[in-house]
Amino acid sequence: MDLKAAKALLETLIFAIEQAVHLNDKNALILINEFFRVIFAQEKELVLQVLHQILGAFEE
Repeated sequence: MDLKAAKALLETLIFAIEQAVHLNDKNALILINEFFRVIFAQEKELVLQVLHQILGAFEE
């Protein structure tokens, strides 16, 4: 997985979090869990890049 794919997953994660909060949707929480499962199964450098992107999303 490259950074572009990780960014797409991050956008999906943000959407899932929004839906989970607004709808109290268990399926959105499952999607969030799967996102982290995929990311942490990758190499260490990619995990660090994705976490950096997540932090950046909250700083904006």
